[in-house]
Amino acid sequence: MVRSHSYTSDIALNKAFLFGHKFDKDGFAYVGSGEDDDPFIIGITSLAMIDSALKFASTSTFTMFHADATFKLSDIGYPVISCGFTDQARSYQLGALFIVSRRSAYEYGECFRSFAQLVRSLRGRELRIDANMGDAEDAQFLALSSLPEFAEANVLMCFFHVLYNVRKKTQQFLPADRYTVMRSIMDMHYCSSQHEYDLGKKAELAKWRESTHLQAFAKYFEDEWIKGRFWRWQVYHTPQGYATTNNPCETFNAVIKAFVQRRRFHMRLLLQKLVDLIETLGPKQPVTSDYVAVPTTELVRAAVSMMDSNRVTVQNTDNPKCVYVK
Repeated sequence: MVRSHSYTSDIALNKAFLFGHKFDKDGFAYVGSGEDDDPFIIGITSLAMIDSALKFASTSTFTMFHADATFKLSDIGYPVISCGFTDQARSYQLGALFIVSRRSAYEYGECFRSFAQLVRSLRGRELRIDANMGDAEDAQFLALSSLPEFAEANVLMCFFHVLYNVRKKTQQFLPADRYTVMRSIMDMHYCSSQHEYDLGKKAELAKWRESTHLQAFAKYFEDEWIKGRFWRWQVYHTPQGYATTNNPCETFNAVIKAFVQRRRFHMRLLLQKLVDLIETLGPKQPVTSDYVAVPTTELVRAAVSMMDSNRVTVQNTDNPKCVYVK
């Protein structure tokens, strides 16, 4: 499978091919045994995917890189890692898929390094990354921090993942305490600057510590989501319109599951399924820097309903394209 789907100089743009983190003695992608000292790492992409990814990673725009793993595709439990880029419209452009034997910092690092090296060797371009969006996964964080193409980028935390973990910690709280916590976190999330966030977090933590029910939670939140390595979950870390969650990548992983009909396959057939998927995907074009999202009819109706019921208030700002919602 690896040899029959390897890259050749005359390969069609939309033809998917397999690549590895290193080569075997015959010059093909190396296939590991899956043991700890011989990991299985095989990537799948196409020239069309690479060319589109480079447009999203242009030097003239803010470049956000996403990576996420999905499971229950391999009959031996190997996860599939997808990585790609989003633009100001939160449109996700896949860069490559990887099947790996485990999710350690080494496997993540080899996936990202081999993809960057592939882009460099086939297109003579370097990936330029401004931000890495992901979940609170130490292995992925360590891998990105060790690679020159990614190390200088800010590591952003998926805000949904923050809320997911907070909900687990607060599910036994009284409704009033849960409301206080979630309202405080939302206020911190929507801070428009580092200064506003510094003032806000100080005030909210002080508010929590005034309640005996919330003192332990205040310590947890400060240690994990304010002082920890995954503290960048506020909107001011990205330009307007860019994703604040890893949802674009996770949504694509749902596309993978639907394409394979939520079944598990042996390795050869799974690789073929992923090859077929990539060949069906059309390349995307990133939006221009002056892009302004047009709200859907359903979104407008929901906003009007919330304002009419006084659940939110809306105020004008200095920017005619923006309003302040509270």
